[in-house]
Amino acid sequence: MNLINKAKSGIKWSALSQFSRQLVLITTTMILANLLAPEHFGVFGMVTVITGFAGIFRNLGTSAAVIQKQVTSNELITTLLWVNIALGITVSALITLSAPLIAYFFKEPQVTSLLRIISLGFVASGCSVINQALLEKEMRFKELSIAEMASTTLGALVGITSAYYGEGVWALVYQNLSMTVSLSISLWCIHPLKRFTPISVSTLRPVMNFSLNLTGFNVVNYFIRNADNILIGKFLGAEALGLYSLAYRIMLYPLQSISMVLGRVMFPYFSKLQNDNEDFRKSYIRLIGAIALITFPMMGGIWVVAHDFVAVTFGEKWMPVTAILMILAPVGAMQSIVTTVGGIYQAKGRTDIMFRWGISAGLVFLAGFAIGLKWDIVGVAWGYLLAFLVVFIPGLIIPYQIIKLKLIDAFRAVLRPLIITFFMVLTVYTVKKHLGSNINPTAQLCMLISLGATVYILLNIQFNKTQTANFLRFLRNRNPNN
Repeated sequence: MNLINKAKSGIKWSALSQFSRQLVLITTTMILANLLAPEHFGVFGMVTVITGFAGIFRNLGTSAAVIQKQVTSNELITTLLWVNIALGITVSALITLSAPLIAYFFKEPQVTSLLRIISLGFVASGCSVINQALLEKEMRFKELSIAEMASTTLGALVGITSAYYGEGVWALVYQNLSMTVSLSISLWCIHPLKRFTPISVSTLRPVMNFSLNLTGFNVVNYFIRNADNILIGKFLGAEALGLYSLAYRIMLYPLQSISMVLGRVMFPYFSKLQNDNEDFRKSYIRLIGAIALITFPMMGGIWVVAHDFVAVTFGEKWMPVTAILMILAPVGAMQSIVTTVGGIYQAKGRTDIMFRWGISAGLVFLAGFAIGLKWDIVGVAWGYLLAFLVVFIPGLIIPYQIIKLKLIDAFRAVLRPLIITFFMVLTVYTVKKHLGSNINPTAQLCMLISLGATVYILLNIQFNKTQTANFLRFLRNRNPNN
């Protein structure tokens, strides 16, 4: 199978995995939202802020380095395996020791025990980081996708069962931990590492500059992007954080479902094109065009039906989520494009530039969150949106210069989906305003979603024929003309 066909197969399997997992997670979230209180999600949000940050140090960027390197030796693989196992144990131990201080910071005693249990997942994942990296490098996304779907389903069953039997916030911990452990076991079954060699510290030197710069960026990026959760949890409490984090989850679903699927497959693909800027540019333009074609209408749809969606899906106690969701929807649309530039930095080995830009952009986000905090969680959401508007264009121009891609060329790739999404939202909004109040809320939501999907598809067929046809050819496994 040639490189292009491997990429196509990888995208299809990753898409199947991601859509299936997101469907399971969305359904699970809906069920858990009715079994648990906002405070439970808020306390778990405090936990995940810490575990997410600690997860950056789980592999120190070594998995990306394995994918980016054209050739990897058995000595390097063995050495990185033991390095990651040691890192997993170290991270777990540090979280366990610091848990009381973190609980004191958030003024939530339960965080101590929650962190100590969930930190065991770092030991499990540290044992399988390299197995997953090798599967991605070899573009064996079919096996990887099956393992991920199975582990997500198992985690959902564990979480729902635990919540049903009154475990409260622990249900969310058990869900997370069972997913992590089961996935780690599956990865070893699919891609066992058999050819062990003595540890060789010298093999680490060629990858350390790449890995440490990537880790530095991830540290800065994670801290800044989660500063909103930290500030809300610290100053506004668990209930406010629960409402905000639910809106953020919903905003991330389309982003995770589309751009992260494509980006995950395209990173190893781009790494093989790292010395061919022309093919790199062409592939990247197709990538963001495909992302915009799908994520823009999803985020536009979330914006226009936010009130109906929250009321029908989560119930009255979650209605404050509506305003936050409407503010964050444009962030999701922009972020679906911005998140792709990480593949440029990493494939070209320029994580040093990525790290420096992350610090600059991070300060802008931090200022936005801090200022917005004065107006409660809605103010924080506005601060997020305004900060993203400030860094959006520079955040594209800098990596585009690495592959000599003009911003206007990238803009053309997403322009038609953007315009068509605008008219779709306008149509749905107009119809919604003229509907009577006696319509069943669930029926109204289904009708508006169907209307939006129909309008968007018809407008694309009429005014965006080339991009739509190329996308459909790709799905049918035929090469697009351009």
